[in-house]
Amino acid sequence: MARTTASSEDVLSSEVAEDNLQELEQEAAAESVEAPAPMLIDEYSGQGGSYTFDSSTGQRTLVQRTQHSDTPR
Repeated sequence: MARTTASSEDVLSSEVAEDNLQELEQEAAAESVEAPAPMLIDEYSGQGGSYTFDSSTGQRTLVQRTQHSDTPR
């Protein structure tokens, strides 16, 4: 025979489960971490020199190119 009314225990259990779910969702939202910025192509990769780095854009700007010495090895 099927039950047609919910007991007070069922209602209380349902409310507790809903409260727990809300708490877990809030904790998950508080712990979420922003995805890192995508890697930009560095046009100066592997080249020597002095650079400045703009943290807002993630771009390096060449300040001075490294010069090779004229003396043979």
